[in-house]
Amino acid sequence: MSKKIPFLQMFAALHHWTELAQAVEGWLILSASIDKTSRSASLVVEGADGAGANLLREAEETICRAYSLSSVKIQPAIPEPATPPAPPEQQPQGLLRQPSPAEEAAPAEQDAFSRAEAIRAAAMKRVSRPAEPKGEGKPAGKTIFGKTIKKTATPIGELELDMGM
Repeated sequence: MSKKIPFLQMFAALHHWTELAQAVEGWLILSASIDKTSRSASLVVEGADGAGANLLREAEETICRAYSLSSVKIQPAIPEPATPPAPPEQQPQGLLRQPSPAEEAAPAEQDAFSRAEAIRAAAMKRVSRPAEPKGEGKPAGKTIFGKTIKKTATPIGELELDMGM
């Protein structure tokens, strides 16, 4: 494509999804390739560099539904820096900010949800599991309805579909 096309001009059906249309309003399509045999599309979009992975995924899924495509991949265009950064020896020393260890460890392209999920997973590893009861004894509470459960509880993380009851 030789010119930039507004995202909502190319995908006009997205106007039905008001919130999504507002979120992608400033996006411009730099290039698009469509494969008719696999019914898939690949887009490079300017203005989506600040969009999180959830917004990109939602836009891809909505385009698939609206246009009956099997897959859509939206890739944000990498903005070119306006001016090259000054060499380290020419940068003012008092204005440099040292990144925190958390900032160094987290890649820049992670959105807030991914970072929160990583923090939650790390916290779950630190939490100790409650002690499981030894053996199959008499339950502590009074049964209100049904039979008394005598087996030890299975942690929800260990459940599988073929376990039955």
